[in-house]
Amino acid sequence: MPQRERPQPIGIRARSQTKGAGMVNFSALGAQRRSAHSRADQIRRRQEQNSKNIVSHDTQWQERMGLYRGGLDSVSVLDAFARIGWIDGLWAMLPGITADRGIRGAPHGRNGRARVGIVTIIEEEFEAAQKVFGLEVNIPGTGYFVAADSAAREWDVVLIQASDRSNVPVSADVTDFMEDLRPQILILLGVAGGLCNEGNIGRDGIRPGDVLFADQVNYVEFLKIDNGSIRVRSYAVDHPSEPLRKNVCTPISKRFKVRDHLDGMIHPPAEDAPCRIHIGGIVSAEKVLGDVRSEMQRELLKPFDKPLAVDMESIGMARAVCHGRGSFWYHPRYVIIRGISDLVADEENNEQRAQWKAFAAHAAALVASEFVQTLPADPGGH
Repeated sequence: MPQRERPQPIGIRARSQTKGAGMVNFSALGAQRRSAHSRADQIRRRQEQNSKNIVSHDTQWQERMGLYRGGLDSVSVLDAFARIGWIDGLWAMLPGITADRGIRGAPHGRNGRARVGIVTIIEEEFEAAQKVFGLEVNIPGTGYFVAADSAAREWDVVLIQASDRSNVPVSADVTDFMEDLRPQILILLGVAGGLCNEGNIGRDGIRPGDVLFADQVNYVEFLKIDNGSIRVRSYAVDHPSEPLRKNVCTPISKRFKVRDHLDGMIHPPAEDAPCRIHIGGIVSAEKVLGDVRSEMQRELLKPFDKPLAVDMESIGMARAVCHGRGSFWYHPRYVIIRGISDLVADEENNEQRAQWKAFAAHAAALVASEFVQTLPADPGGH
């Protein structure tokens, strides 16, 4: 009976030098193993001679990232394995090996990779982000805008304007964004209405021209009306990233001054506008809540006595990111940055929004730019 071929060890496929031969050359396999061990012994002896028995943390990280991205040749791979150990080396290579486009660092989507993805809704928001970030180049065949073309199809910041307002379209757009470019961090950028206390004063002193980092998202539409009372219901969502809020957003709120970064062409409609940065909750609705006299509006907002602002897209982002973390190797996070264009309790709400909308969008874009610049370095990037 013909002899069955024995299974080969993963990662090494030594074959005989005979043309057309398909049998495993075990002599060559043994030679490769001996060569690898010999090389590892040489490395260890050299390290002992130089009194460097422990490789620094930074070097170990570089070795792991080299294996993870696949940027090492075969000899360097063996050297790296010898220095950091076979288990750590295989673990470092595993994400890249299992990726659909070969060995690399951060995952790529259908159209490439973005470190930061920005989602805007209305035209004023898109124009403000495009100007502040300098994102004038369109990726052909898509709605995405970047700073420059990239042969590697990797971009630091990518901008898109959502297909429509409200949570459902935004949820679909964010899902496509994650599939197309696998952004590590998503920013929902634009304007929102400030919520007021019983005295029709903005909560936490929030005013038009201020900017909000949202720390929690609430959904005003998922309610149960029972015996004349409203009971809030919920489903699974991701709230804005707590580590990003703690390590990036909070320091920005304490040190960054919007007024110091305004150019000569952009001014708040009111000279005394403080343009402060707040951190607090946001309520997301499917309605434009702009009538202080509406009994329906008052009843809908009554359960939400702590949030500082209201919009129509945040829960769409929150739900899409929650659903988009289905892959073990892709872990997107998001933040919400909203410029306050009006106060919901103000009787002149529509006029106020029209007056402040462009400035609020610009102020939010300035804060978003500072946020991106403050992000930690990306070891899996360019």
